Amino acid sequence: MAEKGVARAPFDLQVVSPDGPLTAYHVGCVTNKALYVHGGINKAGSTSPLSGFHRYDFGSGTWKEVRTSGSPALSHHACVVVGDRYIVLVGGWNGKSRVSDVAVYDTVNDSWSYPKTTGFPAGAGLSSHTATLLGNGDILVVGREGSLRMQRRTGSAFMLKGDVAKGSFHYNEHVISVTSRTGHSLHVIGTKVVIIGGRDDKVLEVQGLEKALSTGPTMHLASVGTHASDLTPMTKGMRSRRHHASVACGKGAIVVHGGWTFDGKNRDPVSDMYLLMMKPEVQWFSLGDTGVARAGHVFCPDTERVFMHGGETGRGVITGTLFELKVGK
Repeated sequence: MAEKGVARAPFDLQVVSPDGPLTAYHVGCVTNKALYVHGGINKAGSTSPLSGFHRYDFGSGTWKEVRTSGSPALSHHACVVVGDRYIVLVGGWNGKSRVSDVAVYDTVNDSWSYPKTTGFPAGAGLSSHTATLLGNGDILVVGREGSLRMQRRTGSAFMLKGDVAKGSFHYNEHVISVTSRTGHSLHVIGTKVVIIGGRDDKVLEVQGLEKALSTGPTMHLASVGTHASDLTPMTKGMRSRRHHASVACGKGAIVVHGGWTFDGKNRDPVSDMYLLMMKPEVQWFSLGDTGVARAGHVFCPDTERVFMHGGETGRGVITGTLFELKVGK
């Protein structure tokens, strides 16, 4: 039976495709008029990542495996889209170790490349981290896993600078000081870096960002923020969680869904959804239970639409259902 979202109106998760690739702890993005998902795992708890790469065509409403040679086997990695053409994969677990390498897929030429990557601290790697494209073209990478000694000696935020055409990228430790997190999400709202979850305390962390690095206004589901006035703010905010999915929308709004909570009350991923408003003040709002329990899933925003794919459900089942987050007027 197909799943159906039951979030509080006017928010709803609607099934777009029930038969997408089965994967969790993967990456996904929308570019060049299609949705792409890469890697992940197809069995709960697996340490063997996938190299599978799939494309969902909006025009035909069908999935197709991209079989171009060179696709890396990765899970718990991150990705950004550069120039509405290049899908840049950053770090992840390759089945043997956590890596900081960069891999690039060219959606126009249908080819993979592996730029030379330097500057990341020896003895540590990237897994369950975030990568965010900034206004100047640099990539902000937050979160790292390695030895305790290495984590104390190096920061958890890095600026990844590079050029796809030149085939090289370099990490520099960034000046902001963030707390240790894994399985978190991150968004840039104006000149603020907003980090959600990834640890059992301090569910929300906000850091400043230089104006030159800020991104332009987010237009994904721009109407989301207008509904905050119809909701009652929460007194304690959202319970912290990891491996949830979140997406930045217009007017300083962020929607957060699912994940694993830290309080021990849930043995399976949760299905609740929340609205975080960063403007004019920080406030949390409950959007209710969607009926769609997920962890290790991804939100994939298009210009005006937001899709949600994959993830781990209850009892360790991996799913490939593709939803669209719908927001009424």
